[in-house]
Amino acid sequence: MKIVILAAGFGSRLWPLSTSGKPKQFQPLLNGESLLQYTYKHLLDIVPAEDLYIVTLDGLQTFIYEQIPGVSSDHIFLVPERRNTFAHTLYSLNTLATDEPVLFKSVDHYLPDPDAFRESLLAAINRYDAKSSAITMLCTEVEGYYPNYGYMAVDDAGHILQFVEKPSREVFDELQKKAHVYRNPLIFMGNKDAFLRTLRNIQTPWARVGEQLLLAADDNERRRIFPEVPIQDLAPLFETSKDLMADVIEYEFLDVGKYDALYELNEKDKNGNVVIGKAIVDDDCRGNFIVNQLSEPLVVLGTQDSVVVQTANGSLAAPLAKANSIGDIYKQQIL
Repeated sequence: MKIVILAAGFGSRLWPLSTSGKPKQFQPLLNGESLLQYTYKHLLDIVPAEDLYIVTLDGLQTFIYEQIPGVSSDHIFLVPERRNTFAHTLYSLNTLATDEPVLFKSVDHYLPDPDAFRESLLAAINRYDAKSSAITMLCTEVEGYYPNYGYMAVDDAGHILQFVEKPSREVFDELQKKAHVYRNPLIFMGNKDAFLRTLRNIQTPWARVGEQLLLAADDNERRRIFPEVPIQDLAPLFETSKDLMADVIEYEFLDVGKYDALYELNEKDKNGNVVIGKAIVDDDCRGNFIVNQLSEPLVVLGTQDSVVVQTANGSLAAPLAKANSIGDIYKQQIL
């Protein structure tokens, strides 16, 4: 099975570390390793390099060549602009021009147990080969309610009924009353024909333009159609078609899209601070995430459980629990 890494987002919740010019997937956020390098490395345990591809925004390919030495240009798919997962998936399938099944994976995850990830993903791939070629979204068991997770509701037959992103506790409890609820790690698989059949059974304008993109004759036609595809994820596709399936896999992952997640994953000093770059940190500072990307030192005094980031793109100082809301402000500035 071929695998495509979805690496075209801009990680707005991690501004000013993540920007549209160098988004989070190319930043050294995991103890000096980028999310792209980390994801690519672990997927090489599942498929050889010749079956591993990356989709990103045109203009950002320089980071891929720098971070993945030896990667071939025909293994990098360059979308003309960001349109979210729906358009990026169809663009990649058309570029691949293969009837083989393709697995798509988000670039955003840290794996506490890489061996469990590899074994569970290989098992899911083998199960997919043994059954019909329906598009299948992989999911994981839910262990309690977490407000920042994405979830999916699945019926007894394994069909996906609904996606819910960051629900309230009340919405989550109601969802559990009517369906099986799983966590959504954004890993899915299917071949070109499966996506085409699904789109043709959906009577909406976005399905028609998606079908056109999937069947584009060449790169010029792909790029002409691409801006017409609506900015949306895969939820409308899975919720509109009742033929799409869920498959439960057994592994843990941490979404590396927020400052509190980065704090947990990086090495800490004696006072529990994560310090990256030149910084003078007072002994009264406890449990902070501190980053300085400028040549001048950053001085931090008497803070606790905070994010302090200084870069050429801007600065951020906020309580750790509140820092993720910077994404909404950042999106207002660039969209």
